[in-house]
Amino acid sequence: MKKIVALNLVALAAMGMTAQANAYQAEINGAYMNMDNDVVDNDMYQVGGEFYVDGVQANSGPFVEAAFLDQATSLRASYLNNDTADVDGVVLGGRFVDKNSGLLFEADATTGDLEGYQVGLGMYIDTHSTITAQYYDQQDSAELASGYGVTYKNLMTNNNGTYFNMEASAQYLDNDFDEEFNSFEVAGDYYFNKMMGLGLNVAVNGGDIDSTEYGINGSMFLAQNVTLEASLTQEDFDDTNQDETSFLVGGKVRF
Repeated sequence: MKKIVALNLVALAAMGMTAQANAYQAEINGAYMNMDNDVVDNDMYQVGGEFYVDGVQANSGPFVEAAFLDQATSLRASYLNNDTADVDGVVLGGRFVDKNSGLLFEADATTGDLEGYQVGLGMYIDTHSTITAQYYDQQDSAELASGYGVTYKNLMTNNNGTYFNMEASAQYLDNDFDEEFNSFEVAGDYYFNKMMGLGLNVAVNGGDIDSTEYGINGSMFLAQNVTLEASLTQEDFDDTNQDETSFLVGGKVRF
């Protein structure tokens, strides 16, 4: 149920860059994640980038939500590596939004040791909220898992210059061993201004493995084109003492 969160490995490069007046064409990102479940201590890395076909205007709302608010169409690629398990893969994907109708389509395909794909189809209900249905198909060296989900997102603007983002999602998966898993998650992010936010999330996972996840995350822009991010997640399993803690740090560079 874990999500790879993009982190910047080259933030210092932005010290020599000039912010482009609330607009950008691309992002470079990287990631480091440590996941410890009392049995295995996993180190994972990610580096990638995203190109926005028509650019992104960041004139309204939190900078971290600029692509969402601008209904931006993009192409993306990243490299993932789990150093402990000695597996890696390349992810290629993108997101298309028809601004006239509000319809959106997104897809990602993974090659290498983590072969699989996921697709999503949804729409902008209005300028600040979306609903999307997803289908997943994931193949690794041990099993094939597939399933589907639905996600709702709503970014609200407050009168005092702050913002609140709310997300809710449900997911169902099964695998080759006739095991079934479901997950229900709610998350919220409070943005103190356009440049800084703090978020919380809770997920209840059921089926053949029952667990509860709690997470906290934060983001801060050092400039309009540089952001640093961090998150901490704890997953408590109901039928075992083998709990799991994940920690991420990083950011992004835009240009």
